[in-house]
Amino acid sequence: MDLVLMEIGRRTIWLGRRKAVILPGKKGARILKIERNVWRKMILCQSLYHEYPPVRAKAPADPFPAAALADMIRVYGLRGYEIVLVIGDENLILKQIALPTRNYKEACQSIAWSGMLLDSSEEYLFDAVLVRKDARSNEYEWLAAAYKRGCIEAAAAACRREGAVLTRVDILPALIKEFCPAYEGTLTMCDNEEVYSIVLSAASVEAYACRAANEGTPPDEAAVLLRSCGDGKQVKKAEKLGLTGMDMVLAVRIQV
Repeated sequence: MDLVLMEIGRRTIWLGRRKAVILPGKKGARILKIERNVWRKMILCQSLYHEYPPVRAKAPADPFPAAALADMIRVYGLRGYEIVLVIGDENLILKQIALPTRNYKEACQSIAWSGMLLDSSEEYLFDAVLVRKDARSNEYEWLAAAYKRGCIEAAAAACRREGAVLTRVDILPALIKEFCPAYEGTLTMCDNEEVYSIVLSAASVEAYACRAANEGTPPDEAAVLLRSCGDGKQVKKAEKLGLTGMDMVLAVRIQV
């Protein structure tokens, strides 16, 4: 499911050979660091977890860790890297919308002008993907996603200052759908004190939510669910790279 909030072209010879896929959370960020040699053979696949400083972790009003992203680039040597951000926090807006068109450009114009995706004075980046035609009407069902433009632009600026390039902003529900294309039902996964709940149908993401884990009965660990529900090829690729848990989903953006 190709639902992308931002994508730009590559700018240097190193991009594509050095890539970091980053999933920010409330208390830290998961990082998948990839390096290839001049023959494009993978020579490094490293799973990292960056814990935010206490001040950052206590600032829930800041939904996106642009400052922490700069720290990650410095600490983990990501200068000159292509950065792919994966958004999955509670500030992500995901909504199914019925429109009388199957044309992508027309659908985006309708969503932008009508305010049907969100009612806010803030600027948002959004994307939409066609899901299916409604058999009971002449309308088409679209899945739309949106996130605050200012947060993403701050992240892009932080990358530029540190010598990296933010080339793509994905959304976590779409990556989970790509990892589990045939699964239908609800997945509730716990990963690094984050609880991700997603409802999948054969064609789309029906619902998604993210919250902090509490002291109650924890949901199944992400690694267990993803191995049992994931596509065989995706699971095999992740295992070949030595990955587990949510890193398996982030590896959707890695070509082996």
